[in-house]
Amino acid sequence: MVANGSSTSNRSSCVGILAGVRPDQISASAFCCDSSEPAYSDCGACVAMAFRYARWLCGYSRRAMVDLGACRVGYHDVERMEREMRAVSAVRRE
Repeated sequence: MVANGSSTSNRSSCVGILAGVRPDQISASAFCCDSSEPAYSDCGACVAMAFRYARWLCGYSRRAMVDLGACRVGYHDVERMEREMRAVSAVRRE
């Protein structure tokens, strides 16, 4: 697993994770911003809730994005995304 993270001075932060091996490799990311909403004042709690929503709403999908305002999470199948990007690129060239 590979993780990359960053934080900015306004208390916003993001992290990206690459997990698994091809062909079953998943890329996930999470972003938190400074929020005055008490329910989401804890970045970790917000991200955990967003991933729970993603699992609930997109249980069998290998791609999802959830935005709760104070945080955003997303994940996708790396190999599938690369195939889709190549297909779009090939269509644009024609």
